[in-house]
Amino acid sequence: MSVRSLIAEARAIRIPLGRIKKFAASLEKALHRKISNQDKPLGNTGALVTQKFPLKGAAGKSRDPIVVLRASPARGGSGDYVLGAGLGKSPKVSGPVIVIDINGSIPASSIWNASQPGAGGAVASRLYNVLVHELTHAADPGLPLYKGRRSKYGKGGSSIPTEDEIDTKAYYNAPEEVRAFAREVINDVDHMIAKWGTVGKLWAPGKALSILLKNSATWNRIEKYLTVKSRRKIIQILSTELRDRKVS
Repeated sequence: MSVRSLIAEARAIRIPLGRIKKFAASLEKALHRKISNQDKPLGNTGALVTQKFPLKGAAGKSRDPIVVLRASPARGGSGDYVLGAGLGKSPKVSGPVIVIDINGSIPASSIWNASQPGAGGAVASRLYNVLVHELTHAADPGLPLYKGRRSKYGKGGSSIPTEDEIDTKAYYNAPEEVRAFAREVINDVDHMIAKWGTVGKLWAPGKALSILLKNSATWNRIEKYLTVKSRRKIIQILSTELRDRKVS
């Protein structure tokens, strides 16, 4: 099937990326303050940081989620500062909740050092990436509000499932996940699209798409799990993004 035949009116879900980046930085600062003077691994904790993110979803409905950072032991020996995240609901609040698991198995001092001013924003960068995905869910007009989803593709339990614990085919090809990953793909290569201007118009439709997809860390990570239908959907959304921005 040609690339042109894949192009349809499929658009990325719009979320305020600039505000999300600032929000991730504020979460990093709050976490840095919370774990100061701690050296040992955090283990399994309740909420370390709780903040609300103002977000408007489809049709003007308020979809302002509470974002909670908590510590959770890493399964599989992960050394990442942020293990994962999930959008769901809590009996303690009336709106949606995004829970982000901070690695409770590595020394707290490592996270503290990585989150201090001048350290390069490694923790904020990781928080930003997971927030883009989860806030896309929160703003998704096709996803019912407050629907608990964290145990849908995993083995259940209070921890957010790791990749080894989920049904990868079901998870990566669920329509709401495809929409969220499409948003991530565009976010990965946004800087390239912004720099191209009209240069992209000089290429055949498939050329620009091929270059962008090869440079997307998200696409390179998830492509092996995607069905043909899911791949086509992400390509449609990326194609529409390029046309809307007059790059192709």
